[in-house]
Amino acid sequence: MNAKLYTVPMTGTVQQCESYKRTETAFRTIKVKTYYAITISYETDSAQQRKIEKTDLTRSYQEGEEVSLMCNPDTGEAVMKGETVQDSNAYIFFGSIALVMIAVGVLCVKHGRNEM
Repeated sequence: MNAKLYTVPMTGTVQQCESYKRTETAFRTIKVKTYYAITISYETDSAQQRKIEKTDLTRSYQEGEEVSLMCNPDTGEAVMKGETVQDSNAYIFFGSIALVMIAVGVLCVKHGRNEM
């Protein structure tokens, strides 16, 4: 599996920001939440102009506002800085450790009950 690495920091400019409302239900309550969709333009290292669109954002942005991006140097694709995943192997490693810890915990409880 070839993971995309977004390693090059850069900035982009918000070209457009639109709000929309979504109704959400949880535990017999109905909430109407406001979300935002933005269009960001940026320039790659090879001087190509690109745009990305982000939806379901919880805060508004002003047109012309600069936002932090992380770019994949191989493809020129960019994502907003807060949503980058640097290495999926780290998640697999920590998930495996968590599973081992749960298994050891279950065995300790089981062993403790047998001694009583």
